[in-house]
Amino acid sequence: MKILQINISLASGGAERFVVDLSNELSKNNDVTLLTLKDDSVDSKNRNFYKCDLSPRVKYLNLGLGDGFHATYLWKVYRAIKKINPDVIHMNGQGIPKYCYLACLLLGKRMTFIQTIHSDLYNGYTTWFYHFAYKTLASKGLLRWAALSDTNYNQLKKEYPKAQSRCIYNGRAPITPTAKFDEVGEEIARLKDDANTKVILHVARCNPQKNQELLINSFNTLRQEGVNAILLIIGAFFDSELGKHLQSIAGEGIHFLGTRHNISDYMLQSDVFVLSSNFEGMPITLLEAMLSGTPMVSTPVTGAVDVINGKNGVLSKDFTEESYTAALKKILYNHQSYKEAAMAGKEASPYTIKHCAEQYMKFYKE
Repeated sequence: MKILQINISLASGGAERFVVDLSNELSKNNDVTLLTLKDDSVDSKNRNFYKCDLSPRVKYLNLGLGDGFHATYLWKVYRAIKKINPDVIHMNGQGIPKYCYLACLLLGKRMTFIQTIHSDLYNGYTTWFYHFAYKTLASKGLLRWAALSDTNYNQLKKEYPKAQSRCIYNGRAPITPTAKFDEVGEEIARLKDDANTKVILHVARCNPQKNQELLINSFNTLRQEGVNAILLIIGAFFDSELGKHLQSIAGEGIHFLGTRHNISDYMLQSDVFVLSSNFEGMPITLLEAMLSGTPMVSTPVTGAVDVINGKNGVLSKDFTEESYTAALKKILYNHQSYKEAAMAGKEASPYTIKHCAEQYMKFYKE
């Protein structure tokens, strides 16, 4: 099968990590092209962050579009898709269907167009455009939707009942140590207060959605109460105004490490993974933690409520500092039992990229 994956860029983010993993897995038995839309020669370090992880089996193309959105982009995307002539066009990212609207309208009867919902449906996927696309494309069978979790799927069916849709759990490639594993171990050892210090890991870009002030304030409280732990924060854009504010309120034991390609090394050597978002779809980082056997703490967002079962981690009751701090304390004070459950659960996890790709192949062929 000839499959075209489309994303805005390959910047550091969950949807970008997912599309690279999925493309690599699908390319084992299919002809796969990955098309990014925004000019990857601009801010190339960021926009090409995951490009080095692409399998040589995957053809990579960049359309070179500028920032913003112009009507001419509809024609350019249409021409690119028509030239590639795939059987399936799989769109990833909230804004992609807007760029692909003309192509879907003109080619949807002979090609399969699928859009994956990569976030909480009610945070970006119920705009006027999505309702317009539903009425003109999805309800007529020209566009399908895939949801990442049971919660997402229920939202999708309620909002867009006539759309052909399917729940396909997100997946992640196996979490294995890299050549930098020992180097990371030495780095973490230098940051720890002593051999018994618990290592808490947070991986996310600096963004209001990630609600990192909640995480930092809660961790500050733990340290003030004498909890022996450090917090490692990995992600981009902490040099922004928001990022500088977060660094200014961060107390002792909080370390901002910047971006890292070898997240697996940090996951495998951390005691707890934490997420503090206001909303999500199915966070790739939670799946990385699950496949690493690392216990998790999260706010009760979509995706997290589907993955964290009370044995492999703890969900805060709400989004308050009191509740989130209580969740952190619970997992740290009972870490051994959570760690054992997390290690046992990783072997039977349904969130592998192999299983995910198999489900997408079935959806592509329907």
